[in-house]
Amino acid sequence: MEEKSSKKLYLPRGVKKGRDIIEGISFKEVKQMLVVLIILSIPTAIIYLIRGDTSFIFFVGISLVIISVGICTKVEHISIYTMIKNIIKFHRSKKIYKYFGYRR
Repeated sequence: MEEKSSKKLYLPRGVKKGRDIIEGISFKEVKQMLVVLIILSIPTAIIYLIRGDTSFIFFVGISLVIISVGICTKVEHISIYTMIKNIIKFHRSKKIYKYFGYRR
Protein backbone atom coordinates (compact mmCIF):
# COMPACT_ATOMS: atom_id res chain seq x y z
CA MET A 1 0.00 0.00 0.00
CA GLU A 2 1.48 3.30 -1.11
CA GLU A 3 0.88 6.57 0.60
CA LYS A 4 0.49 9.71 -1.44
CA SER A 5 2.63 12.58 -0.30
CA SER A 6 0.60 15.69 0.08
CA LYS A 7 2.84 18.63 -0.69
CA LYS A 8 1.14 21.95 -1.03
CA LEU A 9 2.35 24.76 -3.19
CA TYR A 10 1.65 28.21 -1.82
CA LEU A 11 1.47 30.95 -4.42
CA PRO A 12 1.62 34.62 -3.48
CA ARG A 13 -1.51 36.68 -3.98
CA GLY A 14 -1.92 37.80 -7.59
CA VAL A 15 0.14 34.93 -9.01
CA LYS A 16 -1.87 32.41 -10.96
CA LYS A 17 -1.01 28.94 -12.10
CA GLY A 18 0.26 29.21 -15.65
CA ARG A 19 -1.31 27.29 -18.45
CA ASP A 20 1.56 27.25 -20.89
CA ILE A 21 1.17 25.73 -24.33
CA ILE A 22 4.93 25.50 -24.60
CA GLU A 23 7.25 26.56 -21.79
CA GLY A 24 7.16 30.35 -21.70
CA ILE A 25 4.23 30.70 -24.12
CA SER A 26 0.63 30.72 -22.88
CA PHE A 27 -2.56 31.92 -24.52
CA LYS A 28 -1.88 35.45 -23.26
CA GLU A 29 1.48 35.52 -25.06
CA VAL A 30 -0.10 34.13 -28.24
CA LYS A 31 -2.57 37.06 -28.22
CA GLN A 32 0.30 39.49 -27.67
CA MET A 33 2.24 37.88 -30.54
CA LEU A 34 -0.70 38.33 -32.88
CA VAL A 35 -1.06 41.99 -31.92
CA VAL A 36 2.67 42.62 -32.43
CA LEU A 37 2.56 40.74 -35.74
CA ILE A 38 -0.37 42.81 -36.99
CA ILE A 39 1.27 46.09 -35.94
CA LEU A 40 4.58 45.15 -37.59
CA SER A 41 2.89 43.91 -40.78
CA ILE A 42 1.29 47.31 -41.54
CA PRO A 43 4.58 48.91 -42.73
CA THR A 44 5.37 45.70 -44.60
CA ALA A 45 2.09 45.93 -46.51
CA ILE A 46 2.85 49.55 -47.41
CA ILE A 47 6.31 48.56 -48.69
CA TYR A 48 4.73 45.76 -50.72
CA LEU A 49 2.31 48.20 -52.33
CA ILE A 50 5.22 50.45 -53.27
CA ARG A 51 7.76 47.84 -54.41
CA GLY A 52 5.60 44.88 -55.41
CA ASP A 53 8.45 42.44 -54.69
CA THR A 54 7.02 39.18 -53.29
CA SER A 55 10.35 37.59 -52.30
CA PHE A 56 11.19 40.61 -50.13
CA ILE A 57 7.78 40.40 -48.44
CA PHE A 58 8.23 36.65 -47.85
CA PHE A 59 11.51 37.17 -45.98
CA VAL A 60 10.14 40.15 -44.07
CA GLY A 61 7.04 38.14 -43.11
CA ILE A 62 9.15 35.30 -41.75
CA SER A 63 11.35 37.73 -39.85
CA LEU A 64 8.23 39.43 -38.39
CA VAL A 65 7.04 36.10 -37.01
CA ILE A 66 10.47 35.47 -35.46
CA ILE A 67 10.54 38.98 -33.97
CA SER A 68 7.03 38.68 -32.49
CA VAL A 69 7.87 35.31 -30.90
CA GLY A 70 11.14 36.74 -29.55
CA ILE A 71 9.45 39.79 -28.09
CA CYS A 72 6.54 38.00 -26.43
CA THR A 73 8.14 34.77 -25.15
CA LYS A 74 8.83 34.79 -21.43
CA VAL A 75 12.44 34.40 -20.40
CA GLU A 76 12.98 34.17 -16.65
CA HIS A 77 9.25 34.86 -16.06
CA ILE A 78 9.09 38.17 -17.95
CA SER A 79 8.96 39.01 -21.64
CA ILE A 80 10.37 41.99 -23.51
CA TYR A 81 6.81 43.07 -24.31
CA THR A 82 5.98 43.12 -20.58
CA MET A 83 9.16 45.05 -19.77
CA ILE A 84 8.36 47.74 -22.34
CA LYS A 85 4.74 47.91 -21.13
CA ASN A 86 5.91 48.34 -17.51
CA ILE A 87 8.39 51.07 -18.49
CA ILE A 88 5.67 53.00 -20.34
CA LYS A 89 3.27 52.62 -17.38
CA PHE A 90 5.96 53.85 -15.00
CA HIS A 91 6.72 56.96 -17.06
CA ARG A 92 3.01 57.76 -17.45
CA SER A 93 2.43 57.45 -13.71
CA LYS A 94 5.17 59.91 -12.80
CA LYS A 95 3.97 63.17 -11.37
CA ILE A 96 5.94 66.33 -11.87
CA TYR A 97 5.94 68.55 -8.83
CA LYS A 98 6.95 72.14 -9.26
CA TYR A 99 9.75 73.15 -6.95
CA PHE A 100 9.84 76.65 -5.68
CA GLY A 101 13.19 77.66 -4.22
CA TYR A 102 13.08 80.26 -1.51
CA ARG A 103 15.96 82.53 -0.49
CA ARG A 104 16.72 82.83 3.16
